[in-house]
Amino acid sequence: MGTEGPDQTDHSEQLQGGEPSPRRGPMSNAGQTAGGESNRGASGAIDQVVVPRGRPRAGRSRFPPQHVPWSVHYAFAMLALYLVVGIFLSALAKVGFPLLTADTGPWVGAAKAGVQLGGSQAILLLVAYSFLKDRAGGGARAARVLGLEVHQPGRAVRKAIVPVVMGTGILLGWAAVQNVLIQKLGWKLPGQDVVERVHHTVSAGGPHELAMFVVLTVVVAPVVEEVLFRGLLYLPLRATLGPVSAAMGVSLLFALIHQSVVAFVPTFLLAVLLTWLMERTRTLWAPIVGHMLFNSVNMILIVRSALEAQ
Repeated sequence: MGTEGPDQTDHSEQLQGGEPSPRRGPMSNAGQTAGGESNRGASGAIDQVVVPRGRPRAGRSRFPPQHVPWSVHYAFAMLALYLVVGIFLSALAKVGFPLLTADTGPWVGAAKAGVQLGGSQAILLLVAYSFLKDRAGGGARAARVLGLEVHQPGRAVRKAIVPVVMGTGILLGWAAVQNVLIQKLGWKLPGQDVVERVHHTVSAGGPHELAMFVVLTVVVAPVVEEVLFRGLLYLPLRATLGPVSAAMGVSLLFALIHQSVVAFVPTFLLAVLLTWLMERTRTLWAPIVGHMLFNSVNMILIVRSALEAQ
């Protein structure tokens, strides 16, 4: 019995017009790849289909996204809400607590710090979650759009760890050299609000108030600020202006919001580093963790200087 080659078999199953016969069996396409190319060997056996590495899997969304389901106007409205609520709660805590109670114990100071710092952060997170859930079509999709879904956490950590450690050291070193130069030149510039708060808490407050302040500054603030700046603001600006222009604009705004002439340049560079880190790792968790690390080291140095000044 003669052996018929694959090309002859294929042509024998075609109609006169060259179109494939509609009478093919269910396995007629088994030897073809997704692109339509035959994957049969010389013996007629089906070779193993090899999927090229790097091909995106079904169901995975690209981050940062090319299309963002909210506009820049919504993002700036969230920023305005965050600032207005923060100013209101800070004033309310300063005026309201003395009217509510004459007690100045440690728990009162902790509650006051919680209202002043944590109130606006909690309100922003709740409003942002409700808003994003509605705009993105569900909480899971909102998390994917913001970059809170990590497909390869180990790879993201490896990409982030060295830049975060090196960037933190460089920025804190820059700030230290800058402070020395300012003192040498005799410039009288207003200090950072966080430094003054910590010094006041260490000298006049208690451990409960200091602990509340540290938790809000090191843990809660990085999450809120990254969701606001690298998420809500940067993503629609990136889709409109491109990554470089959006990164420069959001970083400038990030530095201005912190209201410190002394820390303006380090804060701006920190924002640029965090934005680059998100682009490199394709997840918002990288700048969140990097922000936490920077605030942690900075807080340790501030508390240490406050204790030495007593």
